[in-house]
Amino acid sequence: MAYTIIEVSQKTGVSPRTLRYWCDNGLFPLVEHSPSGIRYFSKNDIEWVEWVVRFRKMGMSVKRLREYINLAIKGGSTLEIRLAMIKEKKSRILNELDEIKSALDCVDKKSEFYETAIKAKADPHGKGGKKCESK
Repeated sequence: MAYTIIEVSQKTGVSPRTLRYWCDNGLFPLVEHSPSGIRYFSKNDIEWVEWVVRFRKMGMSVKRLREYINLAIKGGSTLEIRLAMIKEKKSRILNELDEIKSALDCVDKKSEFYETAIKAKADPHGKGGKKCESK
């Protein structure tokens, strides 16, 4: 069965405009086109859309995604390259997660500082505050 962009949008939650942009930028090279230019997605293409959404949420650029997809189309001979790409992305995500945890620790310290000041009915600016250490 073939699906139009509107139908794919309804199934995936990705806007038609974004789907067109991704198509125009090579993220769905196997999507069929009618003679009048209407794009028709297969069930497999919809699965690709869902993967693209996941990769975009991980922060992968459209350019990098296009590289990954082109490698995937080439098949098993590119498995090691694709694995390296995924491991690289995982490493970056873990670094970002560390930075977010550090920021959350800072917010927690500042919250604790103000909660203590409120309980003591003291002006927190009179004595300074707990400093947040950056990693």
